[in-house]
Amino acid sequence: MIWPRHPIYMISHILIGIIGYFFPALLIAFLAYQFIQYIFGFRFFLFEMAIKSHNSLEHTSYKIIEASVGYITTMLFMKYGGVNIPENFVTNASIDG
Repeated sequence: MIWPRHPIYMISHILIGIIGYFFPALLIAFLAYQFIQYIFGFRFFLFEMAIKSHNSLEHTSYKIIEASVGYITTMLFMKYGGVNIPENFVTNASIDG
């Protein structure tokens, strides 16, 4: 860890990677948001409801790596874990039931 922080942030980034496996738009939005934060040099802490300055490439990389861990773990689990969910189950889901 590059600095002391609450583990909820690491867990939330991993969860974004897990959910992003099923909903790629979330993962794309997460990546875009991380790069926007990096470009403008700020960080938003949801659980503290605070905006702080001084973002770095190292910090952004850690968040993207954490999301990648969630995504890759889910991908491997879905492929080799014996879960029988159709690949396109999200697009086949109906709001009407």
